[in-house]
Amino acid sequence: MAQAVYKKHTPWEDKFQKPTFEDLRSSYNKQLGGLFETARERLLKRCPVETIVWHSPPWRWAIEYRENAEDERAAAFLIADTEAPRLGAPLPADFADATVANKKVKRAVADVISGGKLVLGIRWVDWQVLNKTSLDDVMQVIERYFALGDAPEKTSKKK
Repeated sequence: MAQAVYKKHTPWEDKFQKPTFEDLRSSYNKQLGGLFETARERLLKRCPVETIVWHSPPWRWAIEYRENAEDERAAAFLIADTEAPRLGAPLPADFADATVANKKVKRAVADVISGGKLVLGIRWVDWQVLNKTSLDDVMQVIERYFALGDAPEKTSKKK
């Protein structure tokens, strides 16, 4: 009789065990691990509240970044995909469309923005980060949005 073979899940995929930051980083080689850490450091400079949260596929366990713990929505996400780190952001559709129309970003970044899911005026986008250049390109978009002053971390819940 054939025996079932079960694949061991990575910490990023295991819904039933909340990983640590080191668990999420552990799936990467030296280069991708360095990119993961660099992305994390850059996001923490903008949004000091960092939380690991389950988001279901395709993001699974992701690190959410908020300026304040009371913020309604995360400003950015670091997704520990097993292939390579991913950076995600909820961008207002008008900002996303203007960024693409004004050709302020590289074509690969613009293509991801254009293809992002539009939900209630927010374009949900995420980019795979394979090298320092792609990290810089994506962070340029996220930082440009933060500079506008109406990024999600600025819209806290009213008490």
